[in-house]
Amino acid sequence: SHAPARPRGAVSPLAARSETVMRVGLRCWRPHALLRLVAAAATAQVAAAAAAANASRDTCLMQIADLRQARRGRGSLSSASAAVPVQCDAGAPCVVPAGQTWLMDKSIEVETLTIRGTLEWDTSQGDLELRAGYVVIEDGGHLKVGTKDNPMDKPATIYITNGPTHPKLGTRFLGGWGSAKMDIHGRRLHRTWTLLSRTAFAGSTQLFLKHDPESMGWREGDRVGIATTTRGESTVHTIASIGPPIPEPQGCGDMPDVKKRCSIDRCKVLAFNMNDRSCDFYCGRSGLQCRAAYEEVNNDCAVKAVLRCDEVWPSTSDLICECQSPPVQFMASDQDPSLKVIHLAEPLQDEHWGGFRDVVGRRLEMAAEVVNLERSVVITGDHEDFYSTNQGLHTIITGTGYADIRYTRVEFCGQRDIMGRYCLHFHLMGHCPECVFEGNSVVDSAQVGITIHGTHDSLTKNNVIWNARAVGIYTEDGNEMNNMIKQNVIICSWWEFCSVNWLQNVGLHAGIFLIGMTNDLIENRVVGHENCIWTPGGARGDGHGAAFTKVCPMYTPFGEIRGNVNH
Repeated sequence: SHAPARPRGAVSPLAARSETVMRVGLRCWRPHALLRLVAAAATAQVAAAAAAANASRDTCLMQIADLRQARRGRGSLSSASAAVPVQCDAGAPCVVPAGQTWLMDKSIEVETLTIRGTLEWDTSQGDLELRAGYVVIEDGGHLKVGTKDNPMDKPATIYITNGPTHPKLGTRFLGGWGSAKMDIHGRRLHRTWTLLSRTAFAGSTQLFLKHDPESMGWREGDRVGIATTTRGESTVHTIASIGPPIPEPQGCGDMPDVKKRCSIDRCKVLAFNMNDRSCDFYCGRSGLQCRAAYEEVNNDCAVKAVLRCDEVWPSTSDLICECQSPPVQFMASDQDPSLKVIHLAEPLQDEHWGGFRDVVGRRLEMAAEVVNLERSVVITGDHEDFYSTNQGLHTIITGTGYADIRYTRVEFCGQRDIMGRYCLHFHLMGHCPECVFEGNSVVDSAQVGITIHGTHDSLTKNNVIWNARAVGIYTEDGNEMNNMIKQNVIICSWWEFCSVNWLQNVGLHAGIFLIGMTNDLIENRVVGHENCIWTPGGARGDGHGAAFTKVCPMYTPFGEIRGNVNH
């Protein structure tokens, strides 16, 4: 693990000059997709035109249209001419040859796609889809869906179907090996998550956030997840609009012994300590009158029986009491005209804390996380049987190249009980400072959200992981060192949903699960997992996998651990 860093993906000037540049019109014409490849060096005339453009590959790409027009004016061409139609049938594999660069400006559906050269996504085109049983980037290949400086801001989809098996990487995947390079850059969000600045009550449809939603890059139609701060579940909602707040009724304030609030005005509550007590008694404690009383079903706001206000329900400690609210008053609206809240399409099911609370003389920020689950680039796939089979797609990079994946949504991913099949996966990359998972949204994983395996010096930052079964973020073998794991939010909507057995690991599940100890955990947040941050140490005292008996995790020093929040 301390070997000298290896150069990753370096291309010699000679190789860059000799690279054949092609434009790929990928039309989704059933039963096949037509790929029209235009080679830049077909005839002497075309070679001269290509040489003029050779100062820059980008310039060359821009002049392809002029080359096409020139060929049309020359009349018919031989089979060695510049315009060569190539069929990539839906029932057959498609290959990007080594030394060629293709630009994808139309959608395509093929059986499999193998990239040995370079495949670039046209960032000026929206709603493009690449559909294949798997996409493999082989040694020397490069997939570019946007770049850090020119991200794919428009909608783009990589759709993995349930197709054939690859001898190295298995089924249903986007992956690379050898010196493969993978760049996927969606529309940048200035923040992928924030906190509630005010408590939001059950039934409410607006959220006051710590950060301005528009400044964060959030938009109408985005799906957001809201972390639980009660005995309820974390839930997903849609942003209906972003705008000024709407005044809400002040209601009944903070009444005592509240297990759960059942209305936005806080007047209907699930109250505990109600043995031999009526709702008349309960409301009277706050100077209010009882309006209605109910027996609850099971620690919730569902009604099992309707009671009189003065009626005591035998053998129960919980009742739903609805108190008569005082004369209607409204909270003073903020005078700042720039204040924006997000208005939800669906009301909240539970109360979610926001802002600060006084706890034994200390003022602490105790607020629900609000995460944005939407991204412009989506990696998805067939998932009709996902919840019954626990088999989805997986992504992986292994070898001497790199993966730099930012602001991308990966969903219906992970393959339960199959080693190495995770949603986002650095696999035995060695020293890889170019390896980056940043700002991504990983939603619904059957087995682990992000795995850092046999990899050092990578960056995992500002990712949102929602409902990853087993583990949210995982360092696998014990030799992983100096990886930065920073400001990620890992949420399980309900702990039992994520606490599953996997790869013969019984009871080993957590939001962050470290076998490689010498890594930095900075300001991450874990919600709703049975175990939040777990460093098993002696449980895997000899390491794991390729590092078995080569490391000693229980004596390995921790990296920097600070500012993490678990609840």
